Amino acid sequence: MRNINNQLDELEAIIDSSGAGTWKWNIQTGETYFNEMWAAIVGYTLDELAPISIATWQRLSHPDDLENSAAQLEQHFSGNAPTYRCDARMRHKNGNWVWVRDTGRVISWSSDGKPEWMVGMHFDITAEKQAEFQARATERKLQRIIDSSPTTIFVWNLDSDELHLYGERVELLHDADDIISNASYWWQNSIHPTDRETMLPKLQEWIRSCSEEPLSRRYRIRGTNGQYYWLKERMRAIIDNGRITQAIGSIINVTDEHKLELELEQKQITLERAQEIGQLGYWTSRIGFDDLFWSNKIYDILGLEPNSVKPSVEAFRNFVHPDDRELFDSNLAAAEATGDYNIEHRIVRADGQLRWVHERASFCKINNEDYIVGTMRDITQSKEYQAQLEELSETDELTRLYNRRYFMSQAKLAYYHLERFDHPSTLVLIDIDHFKKVNDEYGHDVGDLVLQSIANYLKQSLRPSDVVARLGGEEFVLLLHQTELHPSLPRLETLLKGISELEIKTKELLISVTATFGVTEIKRDDTDVSVALIRADQALYEGKRKGRNQVIVNLGKY
Repeated sequence: MRNINNQLDELEAIIDSSGAGTWKWNIQTGETYFNEMWAAIVGYTLDELAPISIATWQRLSHPDDLENSAAQLEQHFSGNAPTYRCDARMRHKNGNWVWVRDTGRVISWSSDGKPEWMVGMHFDITAEKQAEFQARATERKLQRIIDSSPTTIFVWNLDSDELHLYGERVELLHDADDIISNASYWWQNSIHPTDRETMLPKLQEWIRSCSEEPLSRRYRIRGTNGQYYWLKERMRAIIDNGRITQAIGSIINVTDEHKLELELEQKQITLERAQEIGQLGYWTSRIGFDDLFWSNKIYDILGLEPNSVKPSVEAFRNFVHPDDRELFDSNLAAAEATGDYNIEHRIVRADGQLRWVHERASFCKINNEDYIVGTMRDITQSKEYQAQLEELSETDELTRLYNRRYFMSQAKLAYYHLERFDHPSTLVLIDIDHFKKVNDEYGHDVGDLVLQSIANYLKQSLRPSDVVARLGGEEFVLLLHQTELHPSLPRLETLLKGISELEIKTKELLISVTATFGVTEIKRDDTDVSVALIRADQALYEGKRKGRNQVIVNLGKY
């Protein structure tokens, strides 16, 4: 018996160390048991989830995933699957969705052949799912780029000597087959004999040196129709254990460009310089002359048809946002002295759209004449994405209030204003009374609605200079800048009363809640933001102890 107990203890320790949540479910009665890790995966303790039943799993699970779970269970119950397995989303206590891998197996059957007791485990696979979604998005984006590009992308595995080709021009090289076996032999027999004498040693030296620098080559190769084509190739090495195991690169058919190379030398130099800078919309201007060239892409960025406007500095300046013209003029003037031009500014397109552009330019010589060559790139999307990231880093996802990070930065600023300018600040912790009961009785969706309603009420009731943030769960915090504590109390009592009078409506319910306020002021001798927060938290605790739905002040030491 002692050995069995020891084995059970060891088994329990193994399960705990794996981070797995365990469950046991009577399929016929609904009786259910979870371990603490099951609850912890979604941010709870078992006591917080009590009473436990199969409805606990159903309440926390995403509705769209429950149908799949039921289907997988039926497959197992019917004997079509040896075990049950389902990836599903569950609502975390903080309002986010977490992914879990739910696995299990029936361990007993009733006398009439029905599944009875079933046991299983939960594993948190949120990070795995996020990586999977990101990988799929990246793969789709890459495939779209490849499909829309005139470039053939290749991956050369040096160990197996297989060449994998991707893109619409594959048939130029190998009968529309995207895998070439014995690639070295194929390449040496397809390349022009004259070019093989120079290109093969260059490739061998690059492989031998295990260089991290890209290899660029230009050579002729025999296509599937027997004709030779000029290719421009560029590849980078994948290095493992001190040797190149793979090479990844691109091939462009430059046969037509090569034929016109001498005739178009000046434009080719201009284009290459523009490609070095940005490989996007480009422009050139000959120093000392009034002629200016725009590529079609710049017309597109400005919302114009090609050649619809004669390019000039003044013509472009008319598209610059009025608030950015001074910046544009000063940078353009400085470029004439330094030879360097690098600026981000807004433009107003011909159709009225507001866009962000990034311009870069530098001087160069073409046929011994001085030119300035520049590029223009539309960066509106990246600017919007940057703004979204900044908002997300400071904003609570559920309530759209500021989050703890932003509040802490503002609290530090309040300390600085107190010390430097003697500006007082009042700090208020707000906790919704009996919020767990709301979640338990009506569900987390209703709880989320309560949080959002109170957040909107606080945001609308405060001054623009005040800060209202969600610290987490049902706890909010107010930072009243340049506000002394006692004069602010009537205002806080009004806020408290307003929360209790809120009518939070759902399709079937009309809910009202109360809150408790813990109030303190930021003091000069506070060593850290946490000191004031502890005082406010103590006041909050006292208010709950005294019956909730009241404002309690704490100015003492914690």
